Amino acid sequence: MARKSKTDWIEQGFKFLIDYDINQMSVEKMGNLLSVSRGSFYHHFDNINHFQESLLQAWYQRYTVEILHKNKDLASSEQLVNLRDFAWSLRNDLDVAIRAWSLHDPLAKKYQEKVDSDRLKYLTQIYISTYGKNSDKAKIRIAAQIAYCTFIGTQSIQPELSPAQLKKLKTGLHHLLAETLE
Repeated sequence: MARKSKTDWIEQGFKFLIDYDINQMSVEKMGNLLSVSRGSFYHHFDNINHFQESLLQAWYQRYTVEILHKNKDLASSEQLVNLRDFAWSLRNDLDVAIRAWSLHDPLAKKYQEKVDSDRLKYLTQIYISTYGKNSDKAKIRIAAQIAYCTFIGTQSIQPELSPAQLKKLKTGLHHLLAETLE
């Protein structure tokens, strides 16, 4: 059996979180899914807890830090449009799986809180840069919270919204908040 890279393990870990419950995760199951021995796992991780923390770190880095950095050189109004379009276009299965994990695991909760805090802080900064001249900052912060909480809610609503429904909601929410803040 060929040894898998750390990235291979992380990617399989993300898929596992989406398809199964975190409590079902084990080195043996992960190795079977990758068709490798457990030795490949231990080449990269000390134990399952180290692996799970690595998953959370990779998720935070890839789906928060990197996204926010890609957007930083645009004008504030372009940042808002770019971030909104990008975020709403993603499949959010992984975010939903980690949010569920965070309900009963202190380490996952710590990462979820950091992700939510960083994303909301960034979104609020963009809203202030875009609308700050015409609205008071408290109102802008509330608008950013409404936008973020709506985004989070759409990830979990059942039945899932169709792409057309999501687009209508995204556009309607943007217009509603923009009219309130301008």
